[in-house]
Amino acid sequence: MFELIQILLGDRETRRATCHPGTRKPVLEEIQEWVTSKSTGSGIFWLHGSALTGKSATAMSIAEWADEKGILCSGYFFRD
Repeated sequence: MFELIQILLGDRETRRATCHPGTRKPVLEEIQEWVTSKSTGSGIFWLHGSALTGKSATAMSIAEWADEKGILCSGYFFRD
């Protein structure tokens, strides 16, 4: 899937950094648990925080993990 997105958007739009190996384990595990849970709760996980705290890297790490597992997910990045 990332290959198709890269073709459509080009390298500059798809080459976002992921988390460094071994970092942000608690938050990554929390999101992975939320993604794989059978809960009937909200279908939205809101990842928010101050600028430059690693939200985009965390989201890209989850996107790569989901892609490897064959899990369909989506994300929306925005700045105000």
